[in-house]
Amino acid sequence: MTTNNPFKDLRKKFIVFDTETEGTNLFTNRPWQCAWSVYENGHMGRFENHYIWWDDLNISKGAKRQTGFNYQEYKQNAEDASTVLDLFEKDVKQCPFIVGHNVLGFDTMIVNTWRRSLGRRSHFDDINKYIDTLALERGIQSDLPFDFENPLAWQLKMINLRTRKIKATVAALIKKYNISIDEGALHDAAIDIVATGEIFKQQSYILEV
Repeated sequence: MTTNNPFKDLRKKFIVFDTETEGTNLFTNRPWQCAWSVYENGHMGRFENHYIWWDDLNISKGAKRQTGFNYQEYKQNAEDASTVLDLFEKDVKQCPFIVGHNVLGFDTMIVNTWRRSLGRRSHFDDINKYIDTLALERGIQSDLPFDFENPLAWQLKMINLRTRKIKATVAALIKKYNISIDEGALHDAAIDIVATGEIFKQQSYILEV
């Protein structure tokens, strides 16, 4: 087994995170919810779930419908956007791996929109720490071995691999891996990170790591 295997020790700390956003535009839509959990010794530890306050929040009808967005709940619980970003990025910097579903194709862009909206620079400084469960699943279902020497390049290739035969949504994967989460509860970042963490653990076994 190569020493570059990013999954060689699941006892190491890693973050699983997810965002809910105003819409699907990667360059303008901001996150209004960010949830993350810090895993240690293969188990979920500290759990963070934050609503992010924007005075001019402009969430699309589609996003409202999909996530069950409730403005009163949001207004009551939302926190300062800079404060939440600082908390999130502190954990990101302290963990060797960052896990998410479609994190390379979506959430990394959304986090940078979050930064820009606060007058901070965009960056991908932590990109080599990302593990994308969507990319892993597309590789698994295509029977393509993971490239432990070039994990980022392999994942980016898998993100762009599209075929109708592959069923790799979070909803499809909780069924495939028999994960006890109600499909109707998905599209809430706090629920999605629990599902993604369990999906990742199952995928790591399949990849024989």
